[in-house]
Amino acid sequence: MQHTSEQGIYGDHLRRLLNVLQMQPNLENAFNQVIAAEDAIHIEPTLAYRLDGLGLITMQNDRVSASCDLYRHYFRELISIEKTGA
Repeated sequence: MQHTSEQGIYGDHLRRLLNVLQMQPNLENAFNQVIAAEDAIHIEPTLAYRLDGLGLITMQNDRVSASCDLYRHYFRELISIEKTGA
């Protein structure tokens, strides 16, 4: 998928978000939980507000989900690459 690659038109934006997440492991772990879930999930409110501030999630009462498929696909691909060591 070209639109999820770092060379695509959203590459700079995605790399910036990745950098923010990597600098804050607790935030990265929370977002990984969000994108791994098929439905909205509950995460710690402080982390939810921080992820919402980055635009990565949508809040629905006490549950959250990825704000768009672009983020879900891009970050899922990165997790898959990290797990396989590719």
